[in-house]
Amino acid sequence: MIEAGIDGAVGRITLNAPQSHNALDRAAMRDLAGLLADWAGREDLRALVLTGRGRSFCAGASLGEVGAADWSENPLTRLCDAIEEFPVPVLAGLNGGVYGGGVEIALACDFRVGV
Repeated sequence: MIEAGIDGAVGRITLNAPQSHNALDRAAMRDLAGLLADWAGREDLRALVLTGRGRSFCAGASLGEVGAADWSENPLTRLCDAIEEFPVPVLAGLNGGVYGGGVEIALACDFRVGV
């Protein structure tokens, strides 16, 4: 669901669940926030690019979990906080539709570019 790598001084994260418009379940949100925490201490990074595969950037939370899960500790909020606090500029490569919590994720980035 999440592809991540570092190419030179640029970190790249691609949401790879195009069949669900790159909707994120709670585990994926936690994993992504954890990845950002791991990368935050890297001195070789100068920028981070976050994008999605397929026709959508991100649809936010997976609808299958919205009504069924306890959202008192919202992993989407933690993810957006991790993006906002990331020590280098974060660019959202908006490759298509941006829906629901995906809008929050895009707005948490420093820059948003339609690609």
